[in-house]
Amino acid sequence: MKKEELTLYEKDKIIEAVSVLLKYYDKSENKKATVKASHLLMDKVRYNDAEVITLEPDFIEEILFISNEDGTKSIARDVYGQLRSLGADLKGVSFDNVHISGCYFGGLKNVEINIQKIPNYDISNTSLKDVKVTGTLNGANIHGTDFTDYIGDLVLDPQLVQNKDLYFTKLNGITVNGSFDGANVRCMQTTGFKGEIIINPQKVVDKNLHGIDFNGIQLVGDYDETSGIYSDPCFENCRIYDTSFKGCIGNVVIPLDKLLWGANSCNFTGVKLTGKVKDADLVRFSYYEDENGNKIYLTYDKDNSEEPDEEEKIMDTSIQENTVTKKKSRVLTFFDRLKRN
Repeated sequence: MKKEELTLYEKDKIIEAVSVLLKYYDKSENKKATVKASHLLMDKVRYNDAEVITLEPDFIEEILFISNEDGTKSIARDVYGQLRSLGADLKGVSFDNVHISGCYFGGLKNVEINIQKIPNYDISNTSLKDVKVTGTLNGANIHGTDFTDYIGDLVLDPQLVQNKDLYFTKLNGITVNGSFDGANVRCMQTTGFKGEIIINPQKVVDKNLHGIDFNGIQLVGDYDETSGIYSDPCFENCRIYDTSFKGCIGNVVIPLDKLLWGANSCNFTGVKLTGKVKDADLVRFSYYEDENGNKIYLTYDKDNSEEPDEEEKIMDTSIQENTVTKKKSRVLTFFDRLKRN
């Protein structure tokens, strides 16, 4: 790479970065790496008469990576933090054989990652915004990985990632092509996914659908090989708190009395509710939206001064299409039009 193509950094910014490294030296995860980086950066400043300096790829690799006994490399986190504050350009810096789990690459430029060259294919809990990602997700650990605004064209088959684990994984920009049977989908973030997502609530790990936005996702039951048709999805013994069904695809009927852990903070827009709930806490903060987008909450009538008895503590949801029959004057009312943020 020609020198004129490299990013120029102001000396004062380099000195400031070194100052921060030394200021927090006692709390450094790797004091040896901190001292080494500080020394080499100050040499850059000391032996350059210009007001700006360059940080070549091999120089960045020397201060950023720590060699491990097993032949892999780790990232010197304190140095990494200061490179981010500088908006460092990592074009030409190789992450081959480098552990990157837990890294947030925001602020850095021209980062390139080949998944198959990362130890154990482990890119878990990373934020890959503006990172060019190549290779395949097959065999990769993507637990908690945020693909939002990554650069690339990755395809996800849930059956082929490590442990079928998609817990807290953000699939923004990922093309999905495969079954979610046996997958851990709890808190999986689907906004911006490509392709098709089909989920059988009974076949995901622990029947746990907590924290998922099902907009654009097809919910199904068992597949009939003869007819080639899915049966309707079943939610018995499922966990759905903090789950949104708005925009989901399929004939979705939620049996509130047969769920595990209740259905707190759910958006039931467009689905059917059945069953009788004997405890308001089981549907606390859950709602559906009317035609104007206003939230209609499921809640007890707070105007009643007396505590309802056990018989009255029943919300009858036997009527479909998001309507509820009042059992007595103090029963849980579905049309509480108090708007909440």
